[in-house]
Amino acid sequence: VNVSGCSFYVSAEIADSYGMLTGGYFSEPETHVFIDYLLQQLDDVIFVNGGCNVGEFIIKAGRAKSTNRVLGYDIHPDCIEACRRSIQLNGLEDSCTVHLRGLGSEVGTACVSFGQHAPQGTNLFDEEGRETRSVDISTLDQELKKEIVAEELPYVVLLDVEGYEKEIMKGSSKFVESHKPIIIFEYNEVSRHNFTLDEVREELGEEYIV
Repeated sequence: VNVSGCSFYVSAEIADSYGMLTGGYFSEPETHVFIDYLLQQLDDVIFVNGGCNVGEFIIKAGRAKSTNRVLGYDIHPDCIEACRRSIQLNGLEDSCTVHLRGLGSEVGTACVSFGQHAPQGTNLFDEEGRETRSVDISTLDQELKKEIVAEELPYVVLLDVEGYEKEIMKGSSKFVESHKPIIIFEYNEVSRHNFTLDEVREELGEEYIV
């Protein structure tokens, strides 16, 4: 399917993940407006998407003229495969890379609950999913240490990980301190069960000013 000039590979196995994409619309238009605004203000952006799902933001950011590099992470193998195929469809192999692993506060493995309507609802908290699997977990400190060497470039980090956002920030302390990235995340009924905004501010530290 094609949405605003972006081509997306559609996998029937994870059809629920595409939302309005199959109808020709982005599923989170307000977030796209905000990210588009940021990318217009910055140059040579490194865009990082934790919980990239089927790549709605990966592909859009990868096609932006101001983007230098795009990194995506997800814990669902079918989502990562869909992302890789969409990256190929758009000819973005040189600038976009996605990884089948989660992001968290420590490097290791974790038991993941796959949602009843997989992969929607897949997360690292709820144990009532339709099945559980063990997945690799890394931290942004570790990932960006080995992936990125251009420390002077601006970073935009988008997190959509079903309430696990604060854990990712815990594993990003060195990266946040040195790069002051712009961090975008959902704060909704799911997030509120796991952290407060005051806890996020405390985690980022008093020196965090973009």
